Amino acid sequence: MTQVSYAGFCIATSLSQELIKTMWEVLDNYLKGVLPLEAELTFDLFRRVAIFTIQYLDQQNSISIVFVYATSEDPFLTNPVCLIEESGMEAIWWP
Repeated sequence: MTQVSYAGFCIATSLSQELIKTMWEVLDNYLKGVLPLEAELTFDLFRRVAIFTIQYLDQQNSISIVFVYATSEDPFLTNPVCLIEESGMEAIWWP
């Protein structure tokens, strides 16, 4: 169970709290317990007019899942984004 979540400085200053929260929701509600997950996960982020897309990539198991959200935000995006979970702590950052 997640006890605390962190966002790296670049993530926290480039993405809104809403989009960061959406990343955690994808992990907690759609990936954990559904797929076998590595300790470090990789995501690509995309933005098109009013659409924010999160693509989960697991090349080892040939899995790619796309989550699409409506948004009016225009975040600065750099790929990939990494999420790590260890001992109840989660962190999100750009490598």
